[in-house]
Amino acid sequence: MKKILLIILIAIGLFWYTQYSGYQNFLSQEIQVEDNTIEIPKDTTPSSFFINELGLPEKYVKVYFKLRDGNPKFEAWKFYINEPLTVENIFDNLNSPIIEWDMSFVLKEWQNIFDIDICLSQPFQMKSGASDKWCLYDSSGSIPQALISSWEFTAYAQSEATVQSLQSDFPFLRWAISLEWFLYPDTYMLNKNTYSHESLARKMLRNFDNKVMKDRELLDVFWDNLTQVVAENIIIASIVEREIASPATREVDEAEKVAGVLKKRYEEDWQIWADATVCYPYEISSAECTPSFVLEKLYDKTDYNTRQMVWLPKTAIANPYVWTIKSTILSKESNDYFYLHAPDGKIYYAETNAQHEANKSRYLR
Repeated sequence: MKKILLIILIAIGLFWYTQYSGYQNFLSQEIQVEDNTIEIPKDTTPSSFFINELGLPEKYVKVYFKLRDGNPKFEAWKFYINEPLTVENIFDNLNSPIIEWDMSFVLKEWQNIFDIDICLSQPFQMKSGASDKWCLYDSSGSIPQALISSWEFTAYAQSEATVQSLQSDFPFLRWAISLEWFLYPDTYMLNKNTYSHESLARKMLRNFDNKVMKDRELLDVFWDNLTQVVAENIIIASIVEREIASPATREVDEAEKVAGVLKKRYEEDWQIWADATVCYPYEISSAECTPSFVLEKLYDKTDYNTRQMVWLPKTAIANPYVWTIKSTILSKESNDYFYLHAPDGKIYYAETNAQHEANKSRYLR
């Protein structure tokens, strides 16, 4: 009889120990929440949200809220959660509703991580056709104060640790040494109270995943495996973006022709001679990459200067649009080996160096 009673007591003890351990694990488990933001619909209690939306065990959720005196009532239903994203920390933060996104950040397709950094630390005007637009502005249209200190984002985007920390969520980064080329150009809504480099990077990477990696035309081409050929095409596409940045040349047909010349020179072991590559190692903005700066650095030997080497830069130099990537892959074959940009913004092509020199005399002198 005593043995049976002992067995029952042990069984009860094990049962409650298992329940207690499960509850403690429930409290401490990490929860995946996009952008550290939770939005609870007005007709949903926090407990039902935890169960139905976050997929947490109902029995533990009910115990948790019972111990916390039932379901609380909140005035607002959108919340920013500080890390770590545990059940307990999420609940404690549900009394601090966030302000809706109050800033807009614009990344143009010919820009790079240095432009992003400068924009977030020193908001500037961008030339866009006939009008000038600011790269960062608030909901009232005013120019906001800086979000970060200079070079913070650059250091983050170029860090090997950054790339490795994001690879599990974005497998296409497995070959990357920098976030350059994956930060998809678009307008992004930010909040000055909750901004972080990682949250912005994740928004841009998700956009790249949706716009490029899941593009139906590209799926059949190469996205099953990010091979060297793929990397080369996107590096060339980033150069094409810089070469057709003028409104007069931003057309698919022009992009395919420029890409065709660059690929032809590269595949035949010529220097591709793209001036925009000269500027990149100096970590300057696109606006600072002027003809005079290129001329000053033209003979510097770097990992990017295609005036001095016959291979491609080691990374992309901008963040291309999906149609530029497509234009590069589907580039037009021709007999041209040369092109130049005239003061009127147009591009003039040539098959031979003699024709190229003639174009220089005609359009540049």
